[in-house]
Amino acid sequence: MIADRELAGRSIHDPESSASENAAVVAPAMRILVIEDDVAMARRMDSILTGDGAAIDLVGLGRDGIKQGKRNLHALIIIDLFLPDLHGLTVLRKLRAANIQTPALIVSGDPSAEMRTDCFDSGADDYMTTPFRGSELIARVHAVEKRVVEHAQLMSEAREALARLAPLTAREREVLDLIAVGRSNKLAAYELGISTRTVEVHRARIMYKMNVRTLAEVIRAVLAAARVAGDHGRSTQSSDRELPIAPRPQPYSAETPRGTRKTAAG
Repeated sequence: MIADRELAGRSIHDPESSASENAAVVAPAMRILVIEDDVAMARRMDSILTGDGAAIDLVGLGRDGIKQGKRNLHALIIIDLFLPDLHGLTVLRKLRAANIQTPALIVSGDPSAEMRTDCFDSGADDYMTTPFRGSELIARVHAVEKRVVEHAQLMSEAREALARLAPLTAREREVLDLIAVGRSNKLAAYELGISTRTVEVHRARIMYKMNVRTLAEVIRAVLAAARVAGDHGRSTQSSDRELPIAPRPQPYSAETPRGTRKTAAG
């Protein structure tokens, strides 16, 4: 449970309340939601990330984290698995079920492959075990941010490609699908049961409507548009039902036999 009640359920750094004392500071590049009930860990992450230029909103309960996450104001959500009211996976699954696609970094003392797999299957973007170095946390945050920027750029290109494909008729789409996979005009005509000349006319209209000059541009547009069709966000097949609250595991020690782990009660 969180020891310092002054931190529970509220932001360490609220952009409005701290505006006067931070007036000379350049606006942070990232706003990060940290869902962590351990005060010492929360303060450490706050110190590391604010030192890197981020603004941190901290909550100590899973339900408060879900409420804040649904506001969709953050570039990243960091979730501790062992929260006092909800399992961290429950928090993540409920956010994904609500179509909140904000990248999520899971922080846990559980190094098992099973837990990592469960987290990634539930929509996590990264998984970090404790204890960790400050440099590792910063590197992981930057890596997630970079992937998000790259993904956003790809999706922007895909939406532009879809807009180019939108004016095509059903028959033009059929012709496009065939020439995009390398069919010659003659083979496309044979498969569609039309003349080669008709395929040539459709092909010319396709390039005119898409405002492209070469077949290579057509193929790039088709591949880009396919990203949207194949991109299901971060939706998962897992249920958003609440999992039992998990005890926080203690790290391995020299006295702990390999393959066993002590757990804290409650």
